[in-house]
Amino acid sequence: MMANNRFGQDIRRGFFPHVLAGTERFDVIALNCVFEHVPDLDAMLESFKAYLAPGGSVMLNVPVSSGFMFHAARALFRVGVRYPFDRIWQKGFVSPHLHYFASENLATLLARHAFELVAETPLALFSLGGIYQRLSLDPNIRFVQRWSALGALYAYYPVQRFAPDARAFVFTHSSASSS
Repeated sequence: MMANNRFGQDIRRGFFPHVLAGTERFDVIALNCVFEHVPDLDAMLESFKAYLAPGGSVMLNVPVSSGFMFHAARALFRVGVRYPFDRIWQKGFVSPHLHYFASENLATLLARHAFELVAETPLALFSLGGIYQRLSLDPNIRFVQRWSALGALYAYYPVQRFAPDARAFVFTHSSASSS
């Protein structure tokens, strides 16, 4: 991202909110496939309010528990096939998923911090470009499993249009930076 910054955007290397000065305010804070990894969601949401400009928005792209892949992996887990469920939770990874969200529970969580859901849209959870390399990063997968998973993902790819496994959510906070 930093190497291909064609528009000269201010890109920070580090972790939110530690890379920011206390006086900075932003119109938008966006997390792309990050929120599900955060241990203390309440602290993160309070940090959002501290760094948002009045009327600012938070955009969260997250995998959802309402998607077909989550339901299929859970069903397989119940009959003893563990790998798909462990994989969607990124078990054994440096930064596993700690949470999965549905529209309702995510909206409820953010409402507790005075954020209002203003937009939601489905997203593709994955693209086929680089998928073999991503599977190769999995510390729990063997060669045969990798190729089986690759075949399943290629077969599943068109399905995610009808049962999206990720969603983008936009929330506003009318009194950001005044709380």
